[in-house]
Amino acid sequence: MCGLTQHKQIPINNTNGKDYFVGPIQGNWMMLLDLLDDRGFSYDRDRLFSTGNIIGHGIDSFGATKLLEFDWFYSVHGQQEFWLLVGETDADTRHEHITNQGGNWIKDANYMQMDKITKNIRQKMPLAMTIEQPWGQIGLVHSQAPSNWDLLSKAYLTKQSRLPFFTRNEEFYHARRGSGLVTSGVDFVILGHEQQDRVVRSGNRIWLNGHNKDGFTVLAAEELVSVCAAA
Repeated sequence: MCGLTQHKQIPINNTNGKDYFVGPIQGNWMMLLDLLDDRGFSYDRDRLFSTGNIIGHGIDSFGATKLLEFDWFYSVHGQQEFWLLVGETDADTRHEHITNQGGNWIKDANYMQMDKITKNIRQKMPLAMTIEQPWGQIGLVHSQAPSNWDLLSKAYLTKQSRLPFFTRNEEFYHARRGSGLVTSGVDFVILGHEQQDRVVRSGNRIWLNGHNKDGFTVLAAEELVSVCAAA
């Protein structure tokens, strides 16, 4: 599907650093770096995992794409990255993305710049990631999760069957109403997609709020247990 990888397995961080998670960045990378500094993020030892939509309606989407060039940054793809790739060959999608869906910044990038960006997205932003921890595994996907993580990590999904995991939001609204949603095969699943004003949790699934008027939420892996306990 547009040359995007379905799943990547990420081994345990062997630098004695921490793993952090953030929701949709939407082009607001400078605010993100300020928040990482406030959290004491170590660019030599720590890793940051994003739920996708690193580009979008924010201040500097072009600058945000440069995050993919750093060894400490990891991300699955979201709807924004998918639209960008589809728009390479579909004029209607490109027009809609540029006009109404936060892709206006594309008009200011030249061919060489866009070629590098799209290659990085294809090579570095899969549909899902499994991040190994000393105590278990964390799943990462943009908007929805399956009941069994093996569907993303081991099964082969067609183009159409991949779409709900980065385009649909029904599970998020079920979670806000208190419905219990659990994914077996991993300890936690981190998601994003929605521009909610708080972290939303259901079962072992956690939706991180992306950039909004109150900024981002960045959680360390060891904080996930307390988030679930408090919810």
